[in-house]
Amino acid sequence: MNLSLRLLTPVRKLIEPPKKILSWMDVKPGMNVADIGCGPGYLTIPLAEMVGPQGKVYAIEIDEAASRYLREKAERLGLSNVEVRVLDASFMEDVPNNSVDLAVMLHSLHHFNNMTDALKEAYRIIKPGGKLAIIDPIRERMMGHGTSVREVSETLSRIGFDVGIVEKGFLTFRLMAWKR
Repeated sequence: MNLSLRLLTPVRKLIEPPKKILSWMDVKPGMNVADIGCGPGYLTIPLAEMVGPQGKVYAIEIDEAASRYLREKAERLGLSNVEVRVLDASFMEDVPNNSVDLAVMLHSLHHFNNMTDALKEAYRIIKPGGKLAIIDPIRERMMGHGTSVREVSETLSRIGFDVGIVEKGFLTFRLMAWKR
């Protein structure tokens, strides 16, 4: 089984319920959202249901097997508002400039080859006043696996985001930033 497909376990839904994760992001019907590094769509499907048929979810994933799985699942569920794109987060050429209200990175930022380029691309696709929500492991607490909260915050500020919310948990952090 593909590693990213292993992320879809019943235990994960108990530990990390998708609707609870999304509750602090203020997702509304009609929004356009990018789920960057979405894997097999752990948040993509709930996002698609939340934004409804007037909204859209760009599901960005470099892994072809995970993308194929997600595309088939969205079709089975009749979710025509999900657009799966097999892309590197550092170059999301298929997603138009200023086209999304919210970009989400759930446990994916530390996997990107170039964090700065991925964050610049998120900035490019987010509408002015739109949001970027990041949840990622804290590198210092995960023996080097994850990202540095300070480094992410400083990079976002340099790019042009206003970092408004940073909350550290035991092993992960969540951050919300707004495009100026």
